[in-house]
Amino acid sequence: MRLHNSDDPFPRWLDLALVGILGCLTFPLVLLAAVAIRAMSGKDVLFRQQRLGRNGAPFTLLKFRTMEVAECAGQALQVTSSDDMRITAVGRLLRATKVDELPQLWNVARGDMSVVGPRPEVAKYAVYWTEQQRASILSVKPGITDPVAILFRNEQDLIARSGGGEDFYISTILPAKAAMYVQVQAERSAMKDACVIIATAGKLINLPVDSWVTRAYGLLKVEAMGPNCEDIDRRGDTDL
Repeated sequence: MRLHNSDDPFPRWLDLALVGILGCLTFPLVLLAAVAIRAMSGKDVLFRQQRLGRNGAPFTLLKFRTMEVAECAGQALQVTSSDDMRITAVGRLLRATKVDELPQLWNVARGDMSVVGPRPEVAKYAVYWTEQQRASILSVKPGITDPVAILFRNEQDLIARSGGGEDFYISTILPAKAAMYVQVQAERSAMKDACVIIATAGKLINLPVDSWVTRAYGLLKVEAMGPNCEDIDRRGDTDL
């Protein structure tokens, strides 16, 4: 097993160590979530979806299922808003607390993902990236968290308020996030990645960590982008 790749700011051995620690700490939550999903909304506990990994290689991303089984099977619409009627009662709680993301620790253990990295995208949406964005984003393993994920923690609420659904995601959120990913990739270091993990934990308990993220990576806060997130970071924009 290869434990380090010089192209990755976050070393493989640290990924594995964190998976072990977080797996032990979150096991009661994982067990409780699995039992709740099985008891209240059917037998399929996990949701599986093809995402793009490093160098564009597809892999199967795991999440706890938060929608009705029939809706998950179709996957016709792959962008969801906070008011999406397909989401179950248990699913809303799992999404709000981000517990639905915990199965991705297995993706990290398998080597598909890293703890820190750009969030993995669905292939149908990645076609909207520019060539430079694609090269930058896919040059590293996707991650469970990163500075962009912290800033866009309430992405589903933005989509719900816009009323535009998938069109709003493609025209507005997707390009804003892609430009940020490029900027973050240029600024990444092992130390900053470690701070991102701490900031993610802070964000989950509603600590004001956005200011550190924006200062550390030269990004705009999502709230400063206007109602349509149109004012993406200009330094990242000119690099594209």
